[in-house]
Amino acid sequence: LIDYEGRMALFAVVVLYEEVNRMILDLEGKSFVVGGASRGLGRAVAEQLVAEGARVLLVARDADAIQEVARELGEQASPCVADLSEPSDIDEVAEAATRLDGLDGVLVNAGGPPFGSTLELSDDQWLDAFRILIGGPVRLLRALVPRMNEGSSVLFITSSSVRQPIQNLDTSNVLRPGVAALAK
Repeated sequence: LIDYEGRMALFAVVVLYEEVNRMILDLEGKSFVVGGASRGLGRAVAEQLVAEGARVLLVARDADAIQEVARELGEQASPCVADLSEPSDIDEVAEAATRLDGLDGVLVNAGGPPFGSTLELSDDQWLDAFRILIGGPVRLLRALVPRMNEGSSVLFITSSSVRQPIQNLDTSNVLRPGVAALAK
C-alpha cells in the first residue's frame, strides 16, 4: 500500500514527467545542481535535465542510491553525497559545483521533517526540521548563487502543507510556509 504522501509524490512525478516530455528545453551545455536526486521528484528532474543535454550535479544523502543514479544517467551526471542540514556537506556541494563551470539552475529539494504534533516533538526534532527545510537551503544558496550565470533559476520543491496543514506533521505545517516565503 502506498500512503497519502507516496500517492501524492507519485502523482506529482507523473504530471511533471508528462509536462516536461511535451517541452523541448534546449539545455545542451547548461549545468544544474539537483537536490534529492536519488529518488522521487529530484530524480525525475535530474533524468529530464540529462535527457535534454544538461550536466547535473546529483545531490542526496544516500551514497549508494546517488551513485546508482549517476551510473544510470551516464557521464552528464555527477554524484555528490551530502546532507544539506550539515554545513560541511554544503561546502562539499559548493566545491563540486565549481567543476560545472557556472550554474544555470538549482533545484532545492530535500526529505521531509519528522511526523508528530507540536508539543510531542523534542527541541532537537524541531531544530533538525529547521536545518533541513530552511537553514540548509539558505546556506546552499549563499554558496551557489554567486556562481550562477545570468538568467539562472532557483526552484524549490516543498509540500502541500504550505497551503493546507497535514495532520500530525506539525514541523512541516509550521516551517514549509517559511520555505515558500524564502522562495519569493
